[in-house]
Amino acid sequence: NTRADLRRILSRLKCDPSLYTDFRCAADADAGREHLETMFAIIREDNDCVSLSGLPVSGNDLKQIGFEGKQIGDMLSLILDEVMADRLTCDREEIIAFAKGRISG
Repeated sequence: NTRADLRRILSRLKCDPSLYTDFRCAADADAGREHLETMFAIIREDNDCVSLSGLPVSGNDLKQIGFEGKQIGDMLSLILDEVMADRLTCDREEIIAFAKGRISG
């Protein structure tokens, strides 16, 4: 399990990293628990983005730069995936530049 993998898990479960103590059952007691605990602690301490609400941009921001309708949700999902995979930092300016580079039409 990598930090990016764990972010994806948290996102799918809609689980805030601060709820880790209620989420210990995710790791088998004998295999990988210590590593998982370390990753959760890092994600929580660094306040890593694991949900759309954690992004520094919103649908309104994307609308202002030219996205419409379904494109907005699709782009927000892509941005979140890129942030969780460490291919994009959770920085407003960087995200806006990334989105501007992908406007179709």
